[in-house]
Amino acid sequence: MDKIPNDLLEPTLSAESATKPIYSTQAGFLLAFLGGGLAITFFSALNSERLGRLVRDLPVYLLGIGVIAGIMYLRVTQPHLFEISDEDGKTTSYYIVAVRAAGLLLWGSYYWLHSKHYRVMAVTGTPHPSPWLAAGGCYLAGIGIMNFALRAMVAQL
Repeated sequence: MDKIPNDLLEPTLSAESATKPIYSTQAGFLLAFLGGGLAITFFSALNSERLGRLVRDLPVYLLGIGVIAGIMYLRVTQPHLFEISDEDGKTTSYYIVAVRAAGLLLWGSYYWLHSKHYRVMAVTGTPHPSPWLAAGGCYLAGIGIMNFALRAMVAQL
């Protein structure tokens, strides 16, 4: 009779492999809508750091930052792309709509990136940590960096 290998009977999870719970999808969605792409990128990077996979996810975050930088560059160099004029000659800018839409698209991609962890937390009933401090910091950093970068781009022209 064959012996059962001992390694099959040993637990595969240990205290070292446990990760911290990540922030909720609702907090991320709200931050993406209000703060835009940079804010949600920073917030999702905090989730990756809590999961111990920030280095692995870094290319995705750099791509997200590139998308927002591209929108900002187009805003400065091609402002007519974000403006619509009516019959009276009144011009309306849709730049903030583009930033929020990009933020929501990035939120969706970051949700997909961590979807396995969200499902595990839902099944196990693990509570999400309070997002207030982290989301507030990411909001201020995202808005501040975008305003600084836009002013720097305009000054270079």
